Amino acid sequence: MNASSLVVRTKLTPPRPHKRTLARPRLTQRLLEALDYRLTLVQAGAGYGKSTALAALAAGDQACVWYHLDGEDADPRRFLLHLLHGFRQVVPNLSEAPLVMLEEWERNGRSAPWPPVIDALSNALAEHVHAPLLLILDDA
Repeated sequence: MNASSLVVRTKLTPPRPHKRTLARPRLTQRLLEALDYRLTLVQAGAGYGKSTALAALAAGDQACVWYHLDGEDADPRRFLLHLLHGFRQVVPNLSEAPLVMLEEWERNGRSAPWPPVIDALSNALAEHVHAPLLLILDDA
């Protein structure tokens, strides 16, 4: 089975805002300040609007990879497969080398050694991404 067929596309799509969602431009602007840092955590209790605020950010002009996590994403193969496809949605000319490596190891019945796949992804991103790119891991 092709590993790409295991990708759940809805996990890589930000939620659509409800028509009654209140626009919060100051919060969106504040979240854009995340571009000044390597890592930003948005933390609050359930129902506080974290996903809604981040979805508003993703709907703007800023390049953004969205990945909604759940318990099954604890599997490194599944996580990396979805992450690779998420980046390919935003950076279409991204090298396929990491995905090919992952699928080849799967085809041979071996678990992938993650560091070479992650290194290949890092190299591909460094080569093709020349502007800030947000990675949102929703419900991490």
